[in-house]
Amino acid sequence: MKKASQGVKVRFLNENIANLPISPSYYNRMRKAGVEVKKFTDTPGILTLIAKLNYRNHRKIVVIDGKIGYTGGMNINDNYFRRWRDTHMRLTGDAVASLQYIFLDSWLNSGGTLDRPLDDYFPMLGDYDHASSQGGCDLPVLHDKLLQIVPDEPDIQWPVIQMGYEWVFLHARKYIHVQTPYFIPPEPVLDAMKASAMSGAEVCLMISKKADSFLVGLINESYYEECLRAGERVFLRPGEFSHAKTFVSDDYLTSVGTANMDFRSFQLAYEVNSYIYDEQTALMAKEVFLREAESCVELRYETWSKRPFLRKLAQHVCRLFAPLA
Repeated sequence: MKKASQGVKVRFLNENIANLPISPSYYNRMRKAGVEVKKFTDTPGILTLIAKLNYRNHRKIVVIDGKIGYTGGMNINDNYFRRWRDTHMRLTGDAVASLQYIFLDSWLNSGGTLDRPLDDYFPMLGDYDHASSQGGCDLPVLHDKLLQIVPDEPDIQWPVIQMGYEWVFLHARKYIHVQTPYFIPPEPVLDAMKASAMSGAEVCLMISKKADSFLVGLINESYYEECLRAGERVFLRPGEFSHAKTFVSDDYLTSVGTANMDFRSFQLAYEVNSYIYDEQTALMAKEVFLREAESCVELRYETWSKRPFLRKLAQHVCRLFAPLA
């Protein structure tokens, strides 16, 4: 609102269905300040609402002047000031053009308009001074890395992010370390994980010890035993809820994205994941994982398989509803 009042063109695209509890006055204040606000899935009637209920825009994208981009797991949410932990990236360079394209595609399809020729939104970045763009940020800065932005949506032929997960698991030779808030993998992804572990790769899964939903927590737990039986390692993270969606594999490939490891993200939601092909980045991501693993509780098959019968029963019953979670 402040930037819009200063004359900056601010476009704000929000997922409508997931934010229905938010009062319209919240967005009206933004409009009065000059912010252009659009709903990703507008629902003028009950039939349209039912038809679009499962199609959510789960992407998190910010693009500034076509030169700076942010993406990753973070929502605009007060939870990050109190009880959530996440992983997000700040990007400069050519990769920002991909984020810009993805945002504008959704913006125009949601009824938004542009006030300039399309080319103006994709400035040439070859002479952009990366060193002067950090704004005092003391986080790690990595230059000249090969980065791939991969969008996914339910109306394309292939579930490309799900297939990417399958490929990485099946091609891991030494290790793959995964962080996810929700572990409800479709069968092909689950099978790829187990195959990777049984072929000798170290497959490590880190997930919050306490989920943000009791039902989802039971569904998550329903998968642990077969993962442990296949030789995977499962780390339960105490403390704040971890909302990060990342993996790192074999000191060369790192992913930071918006997609959870569940049917909804892989098949129904509009998502965007980023893949960085670089050893320095992978070693940094690996260090983050290993440092957090030190404070985790690692499950053991011998003890987990002996958990109370009623707990097992509740997990298996809840798993029947996994595709709906």
